[in-house]
Amino acid sequence: MTYPRFVVTDLETTGHAAKSGDRMIQASFVIIENNQIIDQYTTFINPERSIPVFIEELTGIDDEMDSTHTNRFREAGNAADFTPEISN
Repeated sequence: MTYPRFVVTDLETTGHAAKSGDRMIQASFVIIENNQIIDQYTTFINPERSIPVFIEELTGIDDEMDSTHTNRFREAGNAADFTPEISN
């Protein structure tokens, strides 16, 4: 039996309220085809704000880890370069 190709996405954020300024801090994508992982991509994204202590404890991601990474607009392009594989 053949199974479709699909992407599993996991996002970590500074909180759940974008209107209050919460931002994405990590994005992960896994491409699965025929029940097998065929590719994966994970990146940290600089939220350009402090990561709350609760989020640090929950995710293990701290300000130091994210401050060295690219901004969210540039990283969106990198993720877009990865995900077109699923349309093939």
